[in-house]
Amino acid sequence: MQLIRQRPERRRWKRHWLNAPIRLFTDSTVIDGRSIRLSEGGIYLFALANLAPGEEIRIEYPASESDEPLSRSGVVRNRAIYLYGIEFSAEEQQSNLPIRPVKALSADRAAQLQSSSEN
Repeated sequence: MQLIRQRPERRRWKRHWLNAPIRLFTDSTVIDGRSIRLSEGGIYLFALANLAPGEEIRIEYPASESDEPLSRSGVVRNRAIYLYGIEFSAEEQQSNLPIRPVKALSADRAAQLQSSSEN
């Protein structure tokens, strides 16, 4: 007897956990936030912002301990209070940008990213 049904995967891209500081750029401001999950097609994030669905933004997030942050453009697709689902632009979904950032940043790198976001 099987009580739990296995559902087929509906998502186009595999999601990866990413707990890292990020920076969002809109037409009028720069917002610091926190990433939650990342895939080839988009990112799920937390930001104390008032972004509307359909708004175009640019996001920077860490790629590795030593690299400069990656930058991607996208559109706000979903919003639940301060949680946002961002879909990357179609051109960037097809690009070869790495999507597997560092899973855990060292304390020094996290402090460096935090201090750069405060300036």
